[in-house]
Amino acid sequence: MWNIFRSSFVGKRARNISGDSWLNVSSFPQRLRDIVVSNKELRIDHDLGKMVVLLFFWDYGDPASLQDVPHIRALWEQYEGPNFLVIGIHTPQLELAADSDKVQAAVLRFDLDFPMANDASYATWKRYDNTVWPRKILIDTKGIIQYDHNGEGDIEALEKKIRSLLEPARDSKLFPAVEESGNTPDIAFGSESARMQGIAASPPTEPAQYHLQFKLPLHHYGLSGWWIIQEHQLVSGKLTDDQACVVHFLGTGAVVGGRSEEGCSLEVLINSKPLPEHMRGRDIVMQGGR
Repeated sequence: MWNIFRSSFVGKRARNISGDSWLNVSSFPQRLRDIVVSNKELRIDHDLGKMVVLLFFWDYGDPASLQDVPHIRALWEQYEGPNFLVIGIHTPQLELAADSDKVQAAVLRFDLDFPMANDASYATWKRYDNTVWPRKILIDTKGIIQYDHNGEGDIEALEKKIRSLLEPARDSKLFPAVEESGNTPDIAFGSESARMQGIAASPPTEPAQYHLQFKLPLHHYGLSGWWIIQEHQLVSGKLTDDQACVVHFLGTGAVVGGRSEEGCSLEVLINSKPLPEHMRGRDIVMQGGR
């Protein structure tokens, strides 16, 4: 369903986003969760300011939409963070695809965990003068549309535009430049990096209990169990079964420095699995299959 005469929205102010129901609400920042639960509508200027937002109009029964789904999921996994948000807008081509339970089943089937509006009434679809599935719209931090593409594909150009809009986030040293390889930069564990990543630091000499968030953004780390966050290091506060430091990194390997006055052993996993033999350093040994 193409309309080649529809004008591009690039340069225009983005319009509000609403859904008859919302899925994956927990993937929103906390301040936005309450809004969509109570109002079911997000105002671009007031609610989404200072974020780069990718809108993905799609339908789970549309073959062209399904070609884009893995690419949109990958972009979300790569750039998810306080400066970037993907919002899926599921608008049904057929009435049977309007049912929220069926949309939820499709979201689970395709392993999508970014926020999703079920636009069964076509409210958001009509605001953006849509005529085709899929459609991808990228909105900058001022609410202006910087990218607008009808149909599947063009992912490379979309990602380049995302990176250019996120470039100011490099001030936090958490986002690699476009010309760099994309590998995660060195992370100096301590109070400064914890503050930059939104982790509440414990008092310098007192342990605090931490809980891992549902999903870590790329280039971030999270803590579980009891830890003391000091200026330049993390110190174990109390050994428990759930104590862990999890790093979401991009690269072919990692080097982690640590020390213990009394001696201890750590279990090291990559992608939740024991390290394969070719990745183990001299200080990594297998004991009982772990």
